[in-house]
Amino acid sequence: CDLNRAVREALALLGSQMAARGIRVSTRLDHQLPEVMGNERGMEEIAINLLVNAMQAFDESTRTEREVVITTRREGGWVVMEVADNATGIEEEAKEHLFEPFTTTKLHSEGMGLGLTIVQSIVSGSGGNVDVRNNEWGGATFRIELPALGPEKE
Repeated sequence: CDLNRAVREALALLGSQMAARGIRVSTRLDHQLPEVMGNERGMEEIAINLLVNAMQAFDESTRTEREVVITTRREGGWVVMEVADNATGIEEEAKEHLFEPFTTTKLHSEGMGLGLTIVQSIVSGSGGNVDVRNNEWGGATFRIELPALGPEKE
């Protein structure tokens, strides 16, 4: 499936909610990205869960400038999607349990703690990897790596 299309569909669904919360979303999508194994709905679900996570992180943040950047690119045999925010970041102790069911880092317990479990399940089912790190903006960056199918598009 086309990962960029899945990202655009997720933004079409959540864009107005993010704008209403004062969150600016930027995309840096590689338009020559090869397809990845999986179905578009699953890839859309990954993007939706990561965007909802970012929205909820901003609920805990006092930042007035709120930004999410979604990047896609090819790195060797992988297609990489990163969703980065400048919200609160993730405490080191929380990282090791972050993808377990019913785990949440939210103070106000929004949701059921299943979003990242779903992300990891879809990504691993497609032969990929998911990782998270705190970034230089003070927020978190989720990195999804999926095997590239075929050469880059012309």
